[in-house]
Amino acid sequence: MNMMLEQFKTIFDRPERVKKLREVILDLAVRGKLVEQDPNDEPASVLSERIREEKERLVWEKKFKKENPLVEIGEEEKPYELPKGWQWIRLGDYCIINPRNSVDDNEDASFVPMRLINDGFDNKHSYEIKKWKEIKSGFTHFAEKDVVVAKITPCFENRKSAVMKNLINKVGAGTTELYVIRSINNLILPEYILSLCKTETFIKGGLETYTGTAGQQRVKKDYIHNLVVALPPLEEQKRIVEKVDSLMFFCDKLEESLEKKVHYGLLSAKSVFNSIGNVTTTEELEETLRFILSNFKDLSLGANAVKELKNCILQLAVQGKLVPQDPSDEPAEVILEKIRDEKERLIKEKKLKKEKALAEISEDENPYELQKGWKWAHINEIAFVTKLAGFEYTKYLSNGITYEGDVPIVRAQNIKMNNFIENTQEFISFDLSEKLSRSALYKKCIVITFIGAGIGEVAIFDKVNRYHLAPNVAKIEIFNNFSVNVDEKYALYYLMSSIGRKDIFRFLKATAQPSLSMETIRKVRVALPPLQEQKRIVEKVDSLIQLCDELEKKIEKSKDYSNRLMESILKSSSKTTKRDK
Repeated sequence: MNMMLEQFKTIFDRPERVKKLREVILDLAVRGKLVEQDPNDEPASVLSERIREEKERLVWEKKFKKENPLVEIGEEEKPYELPKGWQWIRLGDYCIINPRNSVDDNEDASFVPMRLINDGFDNKHSYEIKKWKEIKSGFTHFAEKDVVVAKITPCFENRKSAVMKNLINKVGAGTTELYVIRSINNLILPEYILSLCKTETFIKGGLETYTGTAGQQRVKKDYIHNLVVALPPLEEQKRIVEKVDSLMFFCDKLEESLEKKVHYGLLSAKSVFNSIGNVTTTEELEETLRFILSNFKDLSLGANAVKELKNCILQLAVQGKLVPQDPSDEPAEVILEKIRDEKERLIKEKKLKKEKALAEISEDENPYELQKGWKWAHINEIAFVTKLAGFEYTKYLSNGITYEGDVPIVRAQNIKMNNFIENTQEFISFDLSEKLSRSALYKKCIVITFIGAGIGEVAIFDKVNRYHLAPNVAKIEIFNNFSVNVDEKYALYYLMSSIGRKDIFRFLKATAQPSLSMETIRKVRVALPPLQEQKRIVEKVDSLIQLCDELEKKIEKSKDYSNRLMESILKSSSKTTKRDK
């Protein structure tokens, strides 16, 4: 526990971590490691004898039916050495499980359905008021200070359990999906029993006894009866309950504080990200980005925060706000004219089929106003888009795939955002690839998944060796046949940006298996800057993405360290081996 406190800020940096802290507190509590022992306390052996005498008296008074004693606890069932003055007991021997109440039919009573019992580590429930005759049959009975524990999934693993308090006329009933544990004369404090029932050990043990079909599983009744628990002296139970209550209150405040930190951190990050769109100079932008990168951990604890920052950078890039413009740069209109000339030449040489020209992009269609020298263009105007036809795959490729060969094939799983993953398991022959040359990959291009998992994800193909498209992946070959007109990486970054992806998914076919056709990919609009500015944008994005990647690694390294530190502390705090006296 001391080590945990020393490393507190490192370990408990996120709200979800507080659950682990609660688990450790309860585990230490029921093992006698949370509070000091007092040698003057009446030992648990005397306490257990008092409980047995009280139970026999209740049987003699016919308030409780006599039960056969449970099997004696074996040494293999004792997971660790108990503190001095403690004793191992079976819960069913020293408590009454699922008791019945005797109440006048017209008495008011508390009705507690499962939904009115809180999940988690607190000890809260509410109730409805009903006449006893309405709820005495077909429901589970309980009374003031009884412990109730859910026995069905997922309520059991969610720790839906509580000590019944402030009941109308001190009695109540609830769903049959509850186990009730009644302490005899409160000689085992109900709050201590509840702590036992909220430990991770108790939950895991109960899950192992689950019976029933999926979605309707429940803990076996004999699990509660036969449960082996560590019984402390009564005075120590009181100290444990008081300490657990104070620490759980501390956990509540810690959780609340961390949730606020995350909430306001996310708001702050969102505010900063939004402010980027309002910058007027590149110097102001650089300053804002430096601020974000240096204060990132304080701005946001969100899992996707680095991804959001990358998206922000890409959006600025394709809007012409990331690097300065140079009025001497050759405008994009000239680039498009060069590409048109090249396409005409390829058509004349019968290396390219003439296609129907798409309608010019009107000002009303423009997603935003472009920088001077920029131009809107369809993908079809700057690139050749194609895929492997379905009949080609069926007729040639499906029977031609081998585990060894000349040309690796490229499937959807080989394309992740900005990441081309080589296929080292499936190949076709070089001859077959040449026969289907239209769908071969042999020069730098963009590949895009157009159907199935990862639809719309893009990456650069720039391998020296030949590859070949399989179904689900198309290629976008920029028209750089005679001179460089468009930087492939700029086009990639545009398609990766939120603006580009919105345009891609504008044409998504909403069928059972969503897809993009080649025609719709060709219609995607691209904001095209002058070539020199494209290069400056790519260089700047590359450097900023690298910073983001480094930041992501640092965050992951910090989380990994925090996780390993917590696991180490949990292991040392919750050993299942017997400890030295």
